[in-house]
Amino acid sequence: MKSTSFNQLPPELKVEIAKHLSPKDLETLAMTSTNHRALFQPLVDVSKLLHYVAHSEKSAVRYMLLKEINLILKRGSVTDCSGRTFEGISGFEYALWALDLDMCTMILNCIPHNETGHKVLVKLLAQYNKVNAEGIKYTLSGNPVTEKHFDFNNTIIKELRVGERLARGIRMSRDVSVVDQHWREGVGGAQKLIPMHVHLSYYPKPQNSVNSLSTLDTMMKFRQECVDAVKKLLSVGGSTSNNSFFPNALSKISKKTWLSSDSKLGKDFALYRGVQGKVVVKYGAPFEHTTTRNLTELSRLFNTKANDFINFQAEFEKRMALQNQPRV
Repeated sequence: MKSTSFNQLPPELKVEIAKHLSPKDLETLAMTSTNHRALFQPLVDVSKLLHYVAHSEKSAVRYMLLKEINLILKRGSVTDCSGRTFEGISGFEYALWALDLDMCTMILNCIPHNETGHKVLVKLLAQYNKVNAEGIKYTLSGNPVTEKHFDFNNTIIKELRVGERLARGIRMSRDVSVVDQHWREGVGGAQKLIPMHVHLSYYPKPQNSVNSLSTLDTMMKFRQECVDAVKKLLSVGGSTSNNSFFPNALSKISKKTWLSSDSKLGKDFALYRGVQGKVVVKYGAPFEHTTTRNLTELSRLFNTKANDFINFQAEFEKRMALQNQPRV
C-alpha cells in the first residue's frame, strides 16, 4: 500500500485528524504553513476559547467573543482542571455545566444588538434547553458521566458531611488518624473536582502563601522535613552547618496552584476557608466547627447557583425582548 503524507490528505480529513490533537500541538500545526493556518486556525480559536471558559478566564473569553461572537456556538473538546474530558461541547454549555453563571451572563453581554446577535441568542437558548433536558456528557478517570451541572452534593458537600461526622466521633475514640486521612484524601480529593470558578471565589490562591498556612501544621511539617534532611546528611558523613540543605516547605507550597497537575491537594493536604475568608492549607482535619461552617457556606453557594441555573431562562427572555426592540 502506497504511503500518503499528511500534506497530501484532503482538507476535510486533515481537519478530522487535527481534532484529536492537543491544543498545543494543534496550534503548532497551524503555524507550519499559510495553508495550514487558514485551515486549522478556526479549530485553534475554539480550543483556546474552551480553555479560557474552563479556567474561568472571563477577560480572555470576552476579548475573543467581541472579535467573533459565533465562536461561542462552536464545539470542540476540552479537559478541565479536574481531569474531566468533554467532547463536542461549546463554551456556553461548559459554563452552564460548571454553574459559572457569571461567565454565562458575560457571554450574553457580548452578543451584539443586531440580526447576527439575535440568531446567536436563539441558538444559545436551544443549548440551554438541551442541557436542562438531557445534561452534559463527559468522562472522568475513564468513566462516562451525564449530568445537568456539576454535582456539589455528591462531591465536596458529601465529603464535608463525612468529615463532620468523623470529627464528632473523635471526641470519644481519640483516634485522629482516620479523620485526618479522610480530610486529606476525601475532602482534598473532592476539592480537586470543583470547577475552577468555584476555586477562584471560595478557595482563592493567596498572594502570600506563608500567611495563609496553618502555623502549627506548617511548623510540624517543616520540622519533620528538617529531621529527615539531617538524617540523610549524617548518613553520608556530611555536616549540619550547611543551612541551604534544609528544605523550605513554605516556598514549595507557594509555587503551586491548588489545581496544578503536580499539586498535592487530595494527597497531602486539603483546604478550608477561615472566618475572615483566609484560605488555609491543612495536613490534618480542622476543628469540627470549622468543617461545619465550610459545609454550611458551600451548601448555600450550591443552592444559590442551582437556583440561578433554573432561573436563567428568564435572563434569555429579557435578552430576547431587548433584541426585538426597534433598532435605531
